[in-house]
Amino acid sequence: MKDSSYRNEATLFQIGSFAGNNAATGALSLIFTGFFLAYGTNVYDFHPLTIGAVMMGTRVLDAFTDPLIGVLVDRTNTRFGRFRPWIFFGAILMNISFILLFWGIDFGSSGLNLLWIVFMYSIWVIGYTFQTTITKAGQNVLTNIPRQRTLYSAITQFYSMFLLLFIYTIMVPFLDNYGGFTSAIAWRNLSIVMIGIQSLFTILSLIGLWNKDKPKYYLKEKSEHPKVKDYIDMFKNNKALMMLIIAASTNKTANTMVNGLVLFFYVYVAQDVTNQTRVTPTMGIAMALAIVLTTILTNRIGRKKAFLLTSKGAFLFGPVAFLLIAFSPTPTPYLVLVLMFGLFAFLTAATELNIIPMIGDTADYEYSLSDKFVPGMIGSAFSLIDKFISSFAGLFNGLVLGLLGYVSFTETDPNNTMFWGILITITAVPTLAHLASIIAIKYYPIEDH
Repeated sequence: MKDSSYRNEATLFQIGSFAGNNAATGALSLIFTGFFLAYGTNVYDFHPLTIGAVMMGTRVLDAFTDPLIGVLVDRTNTRFGRFRPWIFFGAILMNISFILLFWGIDFGSSGLNLLWIVFMYSIWVIGYTFQTTITKAGQNVLTNIPRQRTLYSAITQFYSMFLLLFIYTIMVPFLDNYGGFTSAIAWRNLSIVMIGIQSLFTILSLIGLWNKDKPKYYLKEKSEHPKVKDYIDMFKNNKALMMLIIAASTNKTANTMVNGLVLFFYVYVAQDVTNQTRVTPTMGIAMALAIVLTTILTNRIGRKKAFLLTSKGAFLFGPVAFLLIAFSPTPTPYLVLVLMFGLFAFLTAATELNIIPMIGDTADYEYSLSDKFVPGMIGSAFSLIDKFISSFAGLFNGLVLGLLGYVSFTETDPNNTMFWGILITITAVPTLAHLASIIAIKYYPIEDH
């Protein structure tokens, strides 16, 4: 057992490299959250509610595999370390299932096509869980220094920002170049590009954790042998974990819903899908500014206060965005779109920066409560509820689109119902989510440091 003065410091190269693990999972996740509804409705002609149900069902299934994976991670002891094998095999599952899912395979039957999508999506989310669990747990062997954990999160945010810029800038022209949203070949080519990006970041993360994934960096030299039933005590006693889960999962649900409707927003509210490519660079600038400013703020006032302050700012996004769009001419002017999505990108980056290091803090908090070094269980406990709650985002989006009368881009023309329905949804949900975050984080017991 390590004493309270134990310091585990990482190099900048190690921090920057391991941060690639979050980017590796985020690269493919952005396609699902932002474009899977469009893929399923335009390539396979499924009803949006059907695709929304698939997105929800697979994530619920995945959420309930998290506890088992968390236990297995903390019990893993191989010559390749505790965490790296899960990164490697997670990437294999993600890449194979992703390319098969977006290959546009048609079995000639809607039922068989749906089964194929459900199966491949389910395999993908399991691989996704392997890697995302390590994103949260691996930081506990990477470093225990608060400023370095904040830096780790900031770098992951920068990677996410560049991926967002890249994907949202090239997506529409890339797909159009190969036949558009209804072309299976277009999505197939996109999947090849995306798994190349995912593989690059995965290799980077393995290199970053290479010299840290060793027993001497575990808080307890003696191996833990946790059981799934140990989660009961964890949820009961670790108040920091529970409050963080509530705050983070509500934010993620809102962001997932907004990202899932962005393409539809440009088609039916802004009524010019090419503006998405033009506005995205502004979002990147806003995110970069938010990452820098929030990192500075966190190092000055601590994570809890910084998270609370940024959440209060994000609470105002919905009303401001609604007023910007509601009182602007239609189609919405480019400047208004820049202001709206620039604000959204800034506030999203600001509120998300502290979540990953706070998960590491709750793992340290658990160690102080129970004398158990179980970062895998802490990360998967977080993911269990986070995924379960956020899984409803896809279903809700599909339900909203279905109720509004959306069938596909080619069959559903812009109209007032689509305009107001999407606008209200995309602005009201973040406001409610950040209100829940503000309330929850007030009861987060870990003091600022």
